[in-house]
Amino acid sequence: MGTLIMTSAQARELLLQLRRVFDIARFVDPARNRIIELDGEGGRLRISDAICHAVWNRGQRCQNCVSSKALTTGGRALKLEYLDGDPYIVVAQYAEVDDYPCVLETVVQAGDDIILSGAPDSEAFLQRIRLHNENVWKDPFTCAKSRGYYDEQLCVLRAGAVAAVEVEGYAALEERDPESAHQAIATVAEAIVRNCRPDDILVRYTGGTFLLCCHNLSKEECLKGLMRRLQRKIKEALGDALGDAAPGIAIAGCYGPGLAEDLVPEALNALKQSESNLDLMIAVAFIDPPPLPFPGGNEEA
Repeated sequence: MGTLIMTSAQARELLLQLRRVFDIARFVDPARNRIIELDGEGGRLRISDAICHAVWNRGQRCQNCVSSKALTTGGRALKLEYLDGDPYIVVAQYAEVDDYPCVLETVVQAGDDIILSGAPDSEAFLQRIRLHNENVWKDPFTCAKSRGYYDEQLCVLRAGAVAAVEVEGYAALEERDPESAHQAIATVAEAIVRNCRPDDILVRYTGGTFLLCCHNLSKEECLKGLMRRLQRKIKEALGDALGDAAPGIAIAGCYGPGLAEDLVPEALNALKQSESNLDLMIAVAFIDPPPLPFPGGNEEA
């Protein structure tokens, strides 16, 4: 299916028709976690204050966001979502309304009347889907999310800050001693997850490089404090796990807010300049998404 390109008037008419068939039909902006309303001034679109993931009774953004995938790929994505024990089928389709990139979401409840043709065991089938959803974005060697998760989910979302952590000399260590290398990155990931906030997202970006995407950091000093704590806890964990063979750690960061894909290059550039186990290099940036082509509400996630 190609890109949906339409005017706001056409989008309003499309939603009217879709809502006769689906339980939910709406346009969303995954980068801002907001629902797009079609009753703005002059009949144009506007970013509402309504948070898109609230419909699933979630207090934070969906980690496996089907609409983020549709937005990054410029195509269509599907997901089986659960709400109060009931399954829902979500279809997300990339669209451009009045030249603004967004996603059309349609949702239908898959109740007792769902037909699983060719599936001999419906419970086994659903279990396979659950396991797939749990593992599809997981890095195989650590507790972090995979690079694919960043590329298809995280890069287009807003972040308050990004911290970058690198295991120095990882490539050489992996070639010389693969077991120690894998133990090192697993230890680093575990130390980061134990010492960050529950809604921060850790990604293994490349071999020995991790990204921690943080939301709702009130000021730059909060990022500095987080990075100092991570540096200390990672060094302690590596020392306990590998002793004198523990590799060095470089850490740097970028303070936003902005899109993750804009903050990450700044953090990685600072990482190149940082000195292992000494000073923290923190690049400070204030990068926002492009101005809205229509009136918007509160954009903070």
